[in-house]
Amino acid sequence: MPLSFIMGIIFERFINMIEMECVTKPAVTFGKVVFKQEIVDELIEEVERLRNIGDNAGDKLVGQLHNDEKSDQVSLDFNTDVGKMWKKLMDGIGNKYLTDMIGRMAKSECFEAWTNHAYAGDYNPFHTHGCQTYAGLSAFMWLKNPECVEEAWDEWVSKLPEDAPKIPNLNNASGVIDGWTQCVWNTTCNQDTLALHPPGQEWFKPTVGHLWIFPNWLHHQVYPFFGPGERLSIAMNWNVHDSDEQLLLGKSEEQKKEFYEFQERRKKEKQILDKAKEDGLWEK
Repeated sequence: MPLSFIMGIIFERFINMIEMECVTKPAVTFGKVVFKQEIVDELIEEVERLRNIGDNAGDKLVGQLHNDEKSDQVSLDFNTDVGKMWKKLMDGIGNKYLTDMIGRMAKSECFEAWTNHAYAGDYNPFHTHGCQTYAGLSAFMWLKNPECVEEAWDEWVSKLPEDAPKIPNLNNASGVIDGWTQCVWNTTCNQDTLALHPPGQEWFKPTVGHLWIFPNWLHHQVYPFFGPGERLSIAMNWNVHDSDEQLLLGKSEEQKKEFYEFQERRKKEKQILDKAKEDGLWEK
């Protein structure tokens, strides 16, 4: 038997026995949480209570919500019973994202939340969110969905074969993503994906009770829809406070020493300032 034939058999068996581990280096990590309808209903009740008495959030947001007399963006009050509960829950979600999703030794602080009361023609242009720390998190969650958004998707899905992936197609002005949220983390095109570059964007269908959390640098936008009903969502921002362990990763012993000496100086300075305020020597 020719040696080449034997070697061919050996190599074929070896190829069939190969075990390959998938190691993906993601460009962005999303966290998804699905809430039960009871929590959604309680949150909607609080949102409706604040609709006409809550603080306006639109003066610091880019949302173009103005096409209906009920179009609005309202701050969620963290001092009410529901607001306190929601903040505590969001802090837990932020912490879980940091530790479980991306392995960061840090704590999160949900410092603001607001509602988006969107009607036909309203939209949010391409934007990112801000925070008060170097790193931050953001999220959006849907509370209500207009029927036209659901109907467009149901009609689109009904035309697909059962085993076909449920991916929206934008050809022929399908309108299937009206009212959806688009997230973009790089500007790859179809030619790039053919060359094995990973996709750089994703569309998210508004789904009641679904929350998506992500780094606050992620660009995103919300498309308008054109039918009756309200698209109600809530958005949140978090500060990220790194632990000493996280801040000192990869640092030399000398750098660690300097860090702790600096922290000790800051602590003493704060104690002096607090004492001055207590004695009435500092007005601010």
